[in-house]
Amino acid sequence: MGHELSTPDIIAQKLDQAADALRESGADLWLTFVQETSAGAERIYYYISPGHLTWESLIAVTPSGERFLICGRFDQQVFEASRLFTEVITFVQDFREPF
Repeated sequence: MGHELSTPDIIAQKLDQAADALRESGADLWLTFVQETSAGAERIYYYISPGHLTWESLIAVTPSGERFLICGRFDQQVFEASRLFTEVITFVQDFREPF
């Protein structure tokens, strides 16, 4: 059974909540690592992402509210179009390179 992705407004709220939690806890960074999300992903993913990811990918949030995504080059369009992320960083062959 597949899950529906959330609306951009809900995604923005959840990413803002992550930044708030970081500030409150004193943590430096929140990371969510995913791969092959259309085949099944951790439930939180459906609240923090406007699209599916095919390759190894990472969503990062800072205490100041900046949001970064590392994803395969062919997955980037929907994430850039959403304008939910401060920066979308892509790779072609190896996730470790931009990470």
